[in-house]
Amino acid sequence: MQYDEASSPQVQQAWQQQQQHQYATHQGSLAPPTSGGLHHHHIYPSGGLTAAAASTSSENLFDRSTEGFPKAALDQSAVAKYRLEHHYSLSLDQAIERSG
Repeated sequence: MQYDEASSPQVQQAWQQQQQHQYATHQGSLAPPTSGGLHHHHIYPSGGLTAAAASTSSENLFDRSTEGFPKAALDQSAVAKYRLEHHYSLSLDQAIERSG
């Protein structure tokens, strides 16, 4: 869009801001994501891995090791797991009773 010298400063400023925004948006879409040295682990739904993820089978997608966790944290996670399983079981039984 071309403006002649008689254009108001507000119009020119708005045009410059729009151009800068478009440039920044375009540059942001081209820039690769930075991980800051951290490895990203992905959890995939029970349907399995996508084709792209399956092709990188050598990559460690999710580490399930509990090595390094304190015993108290492992005990608390076990309690939470059993509570969740119990709640799910009760909810399922109640749903079966209601529908039966």
